[in-house]
Amino acid sequence: MKAHKPDPHEMPLSSSIRFSVPPCLRAIGLLLATVTGLHANGFYIPVQDPFAASRGNAFVATADRPSAVFYNPAGLTQLDSAAVHLGVYGVRLGIDGETEIDGGSHQNKAEFIPLPQLYVAMPLNDRLAAGVGLNAPFGLR
Repeated sequence: MKAHKPDPHEMPLSSSIRFSVPPCLRAIGLLLATVTGLHANGFYIPVQDPFAASRGNAFVATADRPSAVFYNPAGLTQLDSAAVHLGVYGVRLGIDGETEIDGGSHQNKAEFIPLPQLYVAMPLNDRLAAGVGLNAPFGLR
């Protein structure tokens, strides 16, 4: 009986495949791994409360105002009594400027756009609260 002699061109099943990745492919892989997502918000207005705006919109963890309806509804349980928030942000996107290229003055006339916020919230018991909100986070045209 003859022993089976392995073919030098045949790779045994137990061996691992080793290969070298060229440096340019490593660089491309690293670049693609560090790309962040693109959020095309367009005309999104993230600020819905002056208190939250004063904190740089870092309001989610301490959402103890009626505007928590927008930011973090679970924060409504931190309210001690019924509360109402009514507000309007005014936005005017007009730009006046001069350019040194042609020495001319340019204007982008825009109207005043009011963006309303209305929030009503109240605790129902120590673990449950209810709230309703009316806002326009995409109110720009």
